[in-house]
Amino acid sequence: MKLLQEQLDIIEELKTLCENKEWSYPEGSTRDPLDFGIHSKAEVIKSWHIPKTTGQFLFFMVNLIQPKNILELGTSVGYSALWMGIAAQNYGGNIHTVEYFDEKIEIADSFIKKAELEKTIVVYKNKIIDFLDTTDGEYDFVFMDADKGNYLKYYDLLKQKGSQNCLILVDNAGNFKHRMKDFIDEVQKDDSASVSFLNMDNGILLIQFGRINSNLSVVQNLFKNYQKPE
Repeated sequence: MKLLQEQLDIIEELKTLCENKEWSYPEGSTRDPLDFGIHSKAEVIKSWHIPKTTGQFLFFMVNLIQPKNILELGTSVGYSALWMGIAAQNYGGNIHTVEYFDEKIEIADSFIKKAELEKTIVVYKNKIIDFLDTTDGEYDFVFMDADKGNYLKYYDLLKQKGSQNCLILVDNAGNFKHRMKDFIDEVQKDDSASVSFLNMDNGILLIQFGRINSNLSVVQNLFKNYQKPE
């Protein structure tokens, strides 16, 4: 196992790569619009990643709650998965992360291997909706950072697949809340969920079902001072 500082250095290396890496497709390229929500036209796909402070927050939350089975919807190049992975490796947690774009998966797998987290993080090549439809996994911690317009569909499936005690973190609930309005509205009406909004970076929506673990009171105290999403 690599030392923590070595793994953090690898994360920083990946962050630098993310800031400069993109893929260009000329007009007329044939690609499934269901994959990325676009049509055949000139397009640039970027290696999106969360801010470093959001990554540190994920590291903190995974360390605090110690969920056994973690699901990430939207791997991109693996930046957020690495933050969660270096926490989960310490107690034997597992991360399943889903991505459809081959080039991003290749980068993610290479950095997961470089950080020696292959036993902790597994990248699945699939459309998220198909993965959720077919997986037998039961997850107690979920990080959503994918195509915002489909979040409500994902949420409905997650409620079927999630454990009785589950925490869902949703990124971009501040800067892209207009793209997930139907999802936010539905979550706020869900009597089975406790919902909070953390006003940091791009905005993080926190959705809690049941009890998390003995650290639940710490988590509740952390969240209680933050506003509900508008």
